[in-house]
Amino acid sequence: MAKHEYQGNPDSFKHLWEDGYEFKLSEYIDRGWKLFKENSSNFVVFALIYSLAGAAFEVLGVNDAIGGIFQFMIGAPLTAGFYIVADKIARKEPTEFGDFFKGFDHFVQLILGNLTYGFLVVLGMVLLFFPGIYLAVAFAIWVPFVIFEDLNFWDALQTSRKVVTKNWWNFLLLMLVLGGIALLGILALVVGIFVAIPVIHCIAYAVYEDIVARKSSSYQDKIDEIGIEVEEITDFDDV
Repeated sequence: MAKHEYQGNPDSFKHLWEDGYEFKLSEYIDRGWKLFKENSSNFVVFALIYSLAGAAFEVLGVNDAIGGIFQFMIGAPLTAGFYIVADKIARKEPTEFGDFFKGFDHFVQLILGNLTYGFLVVLGMVLLFFPGIYLAVAFAIWVPFVIFEDLNFWDALQTSRKVVTKNWWNFLLLMLVLGGIALLGILALVVGIFVAIPVIHCIAYAVYEDIVARKSSSYQDKIDEIGIEVEEITDFDDV
């Protein structure tokens, strides 16, 4: 299991909630579908494994409480696998089936994040209901902040909340659309869910890719450019 330091800086994404960003729902759906098609067979096989991992506990007759804990523990790392493969496809890098399991490289942070996510959402539901709905949507993109941006679980959750809050209603609409895709997958003789699951995660990756990865890269490029220009001016003054 690879060792990660998680020394990413949440402030490097501050421009996203301060300056805002455009939310392009139709483009994310189209982009997610294209990413899925690039490696559809492996995505479907992994979605089958992803689904069977949870069902296995019931088949083996494992106590519901224990089975639920194990499902909760492996759920986040397996979910991360969809993001990791989608990212490699987006970067035009070769993929192999083992890439789907690289989410376990971030096992501790993903488990802590999942536990915190679940606790805060349930607490919000119990207290006044809407805070739970708000947090369930606001934490929508915390996983890629852990696996791609090296944020620890708490910083990832808080960064996701701040970024999503800027366009919360659009993210709520996205969640409803993804729920509709899952429903269609179930209605398609149930087996359609093995297509729906990876498509949903590829769309979620497309959201992260456009809002966070691309804009943060562009933002950093501008900072670097300014830094170079200032350095050149300073060098000129020293001559």
